[in-house]
Amino acid sequence: MSATYSEAAPGILGVRAPSGDRSNPFTQEQENLIMPQTHDTREAAREANHGCQFSWCENDMDAHEAQRWEHFNTPSYVPATADSLRCLKGYDRMLTSEFVTVLGIGVRYNEDLDPAPKVVVHIHGGVDQTDADYELRIDEATMLYNELGNAIRTACNGTNLSPRRIASIYSGEDR
Repeated sequence: MSATYSEAAPGILGVRAPSGDRSNPFTQEQENLIMPQTHDTREAAREANHGCQFSWCENDMDAHEAQRWEHFNTPSYVPATADSLRCLKGYDRMLTSEFVTVLGIGVRYNEDLDPAPKVVVHIHGGVDQTDADYELRIDEATMLYNELGNAIRTACNGTNLSPRRIASIYSGEDR
């Protein structure tokens, strides 16, 4: 008997499938990244982004064959300001954006060189002006995702905080 995804890995970050369908916890966008596209969806994606089969690809260069094999999407950046006092050190205690570390997460895939798409983590900024890139296989990114979820739940345990409440505070929903 084979286990469904929900039984094998119950709830990444506590996210579960809707009660009607416990076998697929992914949104349609996540599903498109994981599952191969059909001929019809592939054709629609090609028309939308320089003939590429991946809907997430933002590469608009297709003059040469090698450029058509390269796929990427622009990283989404989030600030890493938990140690914000470190950002103030030695700069007249003024917090400026150039001293805030940001983390960017994106996707990259070269069909010629890579066996599968990979998740790219870009760390930039801070007082020491860090600039580093890390590439994760899908399984490594999934493990990191799970460990981040565990760390978030652990950090909130024993407090009156929850990930949802913290997110609403930072997004300004509680103001």
